[in-house]
Amino acid sequence: MPSSNYQTTLTAALALGLGFVLSGALGSNDAVGYPAGPTVSYGSNPIESVGGTVTTGAATVFTASADAPFIVKDVVISIGTSGGMCLERVYLENGPAATLTAQFTLSADGDEDGHSDDSATSTGVSQSYVTGIVVPAGQSMTIRRSGSCGTMSYSLAGYHAHS
Repeated sequence: MPSSNYQTTLTAALALGLGFVLSGALGSNDAVGYPAGPTVSYGSNPIESVGGTVTTGAATVFTASADAPFIVKDVVISIGTSGGMCLERVYLENGPAATLTAQFTLSADGDEDGHSDDSATSTGVSQSYVTGIVVPAGQSMTIRRSGSCGTMSYSLAGYHAHS
């Protein structure tokens, strides 16, 4: 029975070939991992916060390290007046070119009558960012005010990012 031997040989050859292909495709291979790396770095605690007051002009609030950016996540600003209405514009700026990254406008009027006969009052803004405001590596962020209100207080928080 030559056809039977032929069929047996062909079946065995196909089985071996299929086994070889399947063992290569389904067999165990070395796992290859691609490290994502940490998203933050700066010792054990990359979080930093700062607060203060600005009576006139500007103040530096954060300076990013030379090799990694700093991400500002939370901003709280308040203004006060010892009487009357006032308007204050507050700017967060980066680097020597003072690149504008955020701007807030605040006003205070104690009894909301639009007249300047008010006693001491204050108003503010509280902002939490999902993605944050980036202070590029090696640059500083300043907070600058322009307006007619009394003392401006601020509190900012964020983290040192891993580059």
